[in-house]
Amino acid sequence: MKKTVIIILNWNGADDTLACLESMLALKGYFHALVVDNGSGDDSVERIGQWIAAHKDEISSEILPLDKNYGFAIPEAVVKEALSLLPLKKTAAGY
Repeated sequence: MKKTVIIILNWNGADDTLACLESMLALKGYFHALVVDNGSGDDSVERIGQWIAAHKDEISSEILPLDKNYGFAIPEAVVKEALSLLPLKKTAAGY
């Protein structure tokens, strides 16, 4: 079974990101939500991390906090590192 990774980019927007995660609880299918925090200076990482811990039995998700704001163009190295942490089956075409 293939697993779809949904990447959610966050920067000082925990309310919006949490609303997005809440809406994903209704999704059907095999997916993993990866929240990439773009160096937020607020309490986003803590709040999102708490939500993920509280819903660990309902949704496969994690947060990857970055050291600075890379903008919308997440560096390829960051994405590759994040994907390498997931229990995905590698195919000839990649992930």
